[in-house]
Amino acid sequence: MLARTLPAQTQDLFHYLFEQASLGIAVEDLDGTLLLANPALCSMLGYAENELCGMNCSQFANPEDSEDDWALFQQLSAGVIDRYSLEKRYVRKDGAQLWGRLNVSLLKNDNGGSPLVFAFLEDVTERRQTEDALRESEQSFLNLFENAPLPKWLQAIEAITPVKSAGLGVVLSAVNPKNLLLIVGGGLAIAGAPTTAGGKTVAAVVFVVLAVSSVVVPVVLYHALGARGERMLESLNQWLQANNATVMAVLLLVIGVVLVGKGLGGF
Repeated sequence: MLARTLPAQTQDLFHYLFEQASLGIAVEDLDGTLLLANPALCSMLGYAENELCGMNCSQFANPEDSEDDWALFQQLSAGVIDRYSLEKRYVRKDGAQLWGRLNVSLLKNDNGGSPLVFAFLEDVTERRQTEDALRESEQSFLNLFENAPLPKWLQAIEAITPVKSAGLGVVLSAVNPKNLLLIVGGGLAIAGAPTTAGGKTVAAVVFVVLAVSSVVVPVVLYHALGARGERMLESLNQWLQANNATVMAVLLLVIGVVLVGKGLGGF
């Protein structure tokens, strides 16, 4: 009993799904000619069912997208593949364009007849338009960002000369509280040293050379030793960061003791 009623039930179920589905559904032959088209597909493309049936799928496809679809369709017809999917553009009867996601599969006929092609089409026009608008917005933002004039302070930095750059570096280094303390301490120690003017000059030069070496030596090591120098400097940098408080405490203690000793010695 079930064997007799199953084909009829299956046919009714197929007819219901075919008519009520929100996806566009078409049944085609191996040449791409539509044999059946459901209401959703007719609505998408703007044709009546009797107009759409008998048309070739290439007649309402955008020619720019037809090459890839036709190549896949030929592979499907030849049995190389049994299904494929892609997104392509379609042209409605009124000339408007829509984007559709197409899924195509081959239904072989066990009775020896010609296979049929089932095509399912989902209207993705709104999604594609949103994506295009987002891309245009991003590109407009990038163009605005790339073409925007530099801020005046950044233009001033771009135009700064090496001499001005060196002077600015000296000023910024000097106003650093730690550097300022070292400079003042060194200056007072040299000025109060019981030596000749020439000796004080030599001491000042040595002090400056030692101060500059903290910047020059890492640069020289980096360029002279390459990757090895970079690793050495990275290790030193990590050690200094980890022990910065200890190093500064010891350094300031030594400077404080020296300055206090100099002060007491002056009485």
